[in-house]
Amino acid sequence: MCIVICLFFLGYILKHLKIRVSKTNKLELDLITLELKSLKNQMNPHFLFNALNNLQSILFINGAEQANVYLCKFSTLMRSTLEMTRNNTTSLRDELNYIKIYLDFEQIRANDELIITYDVEENLELSEIEIPVMVVQTIIENAITHGLIPSNRKKRLLVKIYKSNGNQLKIIIQDNGIGRSIKKTDYDKLIQSNKHHKSYATQIISERFKILNKLKKQRYNLEIVDLKRNGIQTGTKVIITLPIIFYDKKSKI
Repeated sequence: MCIVICLFFLGYILKHLKIRVSKTNKLELDLITLELKSLKNQMNPHFLFNALNNLQSILFINGAEQANVYLCKFSTLMRSTLEMTRNNTTSLRDELNYIKIYLDFEQIRANDELIITYDVEENLELSEIEIPVMVVQTIIENAITHGLIPSNRKKRLLVKIYKSNGNQLKIIIQDNGIGRSIKKTDYDKLIQSNKHHKSYATQIISERFKILNKLKKQRYNLEIVDLKRNGIQTGTKVIITLPIIFYDKKSKI
């Protein structure tokens, strides 16, 4: 009787472990799928088409020398993108370096009209902190494409990174673009002129964070704040909250 009871409980435990492992595997598969969608979003044909169109314009207007500079920046960005997406996480230092490469390229595309400010806490061990890839840069690209480019103001972008509550990392991406609360008629015109650039970036990141919250039992959060002054939209602030996790570069090789 004791053996039967023990076998029953053993079978019960194994069954629940199997269910738990199955759920974990499904979450990991869902996470990989979303990461692939992020990569696809980053390497979208519209971005490449615009980049090559800009190269053609620079070649005709500014000559071969400037076109060569642009082409070098573009190739560096593509190479860095492929290197960054080899793993699903990276160090904060590598992410920042990648962001600077990307924004350097965007500066050329925008004829140096972007005013970029970096505000990074001095005491942060950038190479020791792990963050998910294709998150910060994706939010920045979203801010430029959908907030700053359609705006007639001086285009300002803030990238702020600091430690919060001892064990959390806050990353703030703030722009002074058109925001999300523009009039419907203006929004329809914007979508019509930019219809191939519908963004699913924030949705994909939010879904990734939900899965990471379940898998790692830590807080990953994405918050979007509409900035207003006297009832008028003055930009958008995106707040990314991540747990501070030690980055082990050796395990990624």
